[in-house]
Amino acid sequence: KAATSGTSTSMYAMAALDRSILLGTTPQGNTCLHIFCIYGHEGFCKDVLELEESLIKAVNLDGETPLITAVRNGHVSVASFLLAQHCSVLGLRQAIRQQDVYGFNALHHAIRNGHKDHALELIAAEPALSQAVGKHNESPMYFAVMRNFTQVFEKLMQNPLSASSGGQHGRNCLHAAVKNGDQEFVKIIMKERPELAREADTSKSTPIANAVQYDMVDILQVMLEHDSTLGYLIGNNGLPLLNIAAYRGLVAAAQKLLEHCPDAPYLEPNGSTLLHKAVFFDQPEFVEFVLRTPILRKLVNMQDKNGRTALHLAVARCNPRAVAALLSHVDIDATLLDNKGDIAAWELYSVMKNAKTINWAFASSSASNSKELDELNYKHEWSEEDLNLLLKEQMDKAQAATAEMEALRAELKNAQTEAEQQRATSEKSNTELSEERDARRKDQARILEVEQDLKGLYAERDVLQADKKNDAAELKRLELAHNEAQVQARSDREELRQVSEIAAG
Repeated sequence: KAATSGTSTSMYAMAALDRSILLGTTPQGNTCLHIFCIYGHEGFCKDVLELEESLIKAVNLDGETPLITAVRNGHVSVASFLLAQHCSVLGLRQAIRQQDVYGFNALHHAIRNGHKDHALELIAAEPALSQAVGKHNESPMYFAVMRNFTQVFEKLMQNPLSASSGGQHGRNCLHAAVKNGDQEFVKIIMKERPELAREADTSKSTPIANAVQYDMVDILQVMLEHDSTLGYLIGNNGLPLLNIAAYRGLVAAAQKLLEHCPDAPYLEPNGSTLLHKAVFFDQPEFVEFVLRTPILRKLVNMQDKNGRTALHLAVARCNPRAVAALLSHVDIDATLLDNKGDIAAWELYSVMKNAKTINWAFASSSASNSKELDELNYKHEWSEEDLNLLLKEQMDKAQAATAEMEALRAELKNAQTEAEQQRATSEKSNTELSEERDARRKDQARILEVEQDLKGLYAERDVLQADKKNDAAELKRLELAHNEAQVQARSDREELRQVSEIAAG
């Protein structure tokens, strides 16, 4: 009660009767000095330490000394007084470095709670505080960067032994600076601790990979100016920086990487390039950026480990804009075969074939009731021949769609042939070049027509799928009708039997 109210008179009276009362603790392990620090009674703290100096080293069940308790409760003046006591008395300096059950010391708490001046005071009094890390590997420097405490960070950076780790996710203070978008912190870290730029966190991301991922071009500029070789880093997941930019469609980040690293890696373990990546994740602006960038020109026909080019993927993904962009590139080769021996145009057939398989699997499962269903088909006015005819009509429609796709494939091949002829005559006179430009414009128009044809085929495919769905529903209805007919037939036979029995009786 005396500790709560901060009444020194009652404390002196009780201590006079029994000195050991000063060493008593609560069930939480708090001494009277801890309680004084919780309430911020600075005068009381001075008085009790005059009576019992050892209380300054006492630790409660949370692993807190009175110094940590004062900091955590925001009583900076009390904390400063206790720090001075630690430093002035021989044998008490060790207690300054006490860490609580979370692994945090007074410096951790001062930074986390926003007490910048007291943090600077702690660093000056005991530099070793900067070396400690928390239970999940959190360092004071990481907290300083996250809170944007520049002075505290600079003081910590001056100590070469200061820990720079950032917690259970394996990040360091450079990860934090990049995440906060703080160029000044990044400059200081790159100068003093450049090795941190190559450390990956638990998700296998380096600080520079984060800069690309967050599209922080200014941060990327700072890091690459200090060390351009960072642009060649490939993560433990095998993903180059350019490919990170590709799957997010970050053109500016990719341009900055290529500005400092014109031959930056772009190949993944499965053989995919950043162009494959951009096409697969439907990033048309990035696809167009790659196609108009001269140093990336060779990517247009590169094949992954399955032999698929970016054009194969674009057609399979039903992306007309990407298909048009790729076909308009002067180097495109639409005749390249994948490992299955298919050109890009055949990806359309695969799309149609898969759609047909799904619907026919449903129809087949509906017709699997063997003998009884066969008998019903025979009795009902819809014969098996009628049903087969209905299904044949749908097959004819599918074959017609396939024929149209074959024609389209031939047109694509013709467009490729024309493009090759144009390349062969690239050194003609100015008049001839003008004629070629006109021809190219016609090719562009034709490509647009092909794109429209593709859209028409997709629409026809959707209609065909809808028709098949309706046919499946009709088959189901017929099955129900057959069941009803069978029930009626059984009923009729039963009535006939009863009539026969009556007549015989």
